[in-house]
Amino acid sequence: MSQTPENPADVPNTQPFTDVSQPIESKPTPDSTNVSNTVSFTEADYKLLGERMLASGKYMNKTYNAYSIVPGTWRRIDKEIDEGHAFGAALLAIFVLPIDLSLTRLYGGFVGPYYSGKVGDQFVSASKILPSQQASLMEMSGKNLKMGQTFGMLGNAAFYGGLTIALVQLYGSSDSSSNDLSNEPKSKSKPIAGIGTMALGTCLKLISVQYTGSAGSKLEGVSVSFPGIEPFKTVGEAGKELRDYRTYSYWGTALMGAGIGMLSASKKGDSLITPGIITAVVGWVVASPVAVYNIKNAAAKLQEAGDRMMFWKE
Repeated sequence: MSQTPENPADVPNTQPFTDVSQPIESKPTPDSTNVSNTVSFTEADYKLLGERMLASGKYMNKTYNAYSIVPGTWRRIDKEIDEGHAFGAALLAIFVLPIDLSLTRLYGGFVGPYYSGKVGDQFVSASKILPSQQASLMEMSGKNLKMGQTFGMLGNAAFYGGLTIALVQLYGSSDSSSNDLSNEPKSKSKPIAGIGTMALGTCLKLISVQYTGSAGSKLEGVSVSFPGIEPFKTVGEAGKELRDYRTYSYWGTALMGAGIGMLSASKKGDSLITPGIITAVVGWVVASPVAVYNIKNAAAKLQEAGDRMMFWKE
């Protein structure tokens, strides 16, 4: 006869044991891994962002036009050459072109940073539409461009103010010495104050360039925060162009400084004169046409991003 156990606990459990105190792990679905990184924008948000990017691209393009403006004397020289007036072209190149070039660069040195600051205003406005983390990066990018505007204008004023002081020191001292009735030879005074002010202006311009490159880095950070949204990828590409602008500006300025240094250290008939001139010219090409072309590329990328945002559908 079989015996019935008095205590049910003595009955062996044939069911599999499950510990309900531990949560049951579930494998993540492919979509659940990126839910935290997904940011939802409404069609109105995209439209507003697109408008800001389009406006920033237009202002950035005006920045490029200001930095790359060509003196009108170039066209007159070209016309004189086409008409066979070589002497007239030479006179324009010697006496008119340097003045025209200086005035053109003076104008571009103020207008370029001004429009760059306008780009910064658009970025600050766009930051109000983004989530907090991305908004902070976009706002910092805009504020960096605004700081670059300030230092760029100050640097331009200091550089050309120093150039004016240097010219006055050079030609003013020669005029006073010519009116001196004594026969003692007069040595030309060195325009130390003017050169020092020009150097200060150059440093301020480099600080402006640094802020512009930093603004580009912040734009790249915004782009990384939206890995699945294509228009923001283009915004990141615009940021890279601004960083490249900083890099080429630094290298070009360094080469110009090295070339000018070689010319200053050289003497008449010295072998450093030719390398110094070549180095200075190459530096100018890298710091001006090459570097400024990145501003044009950044403008095109921002406008492309704006166009894509206006018609973007998630």
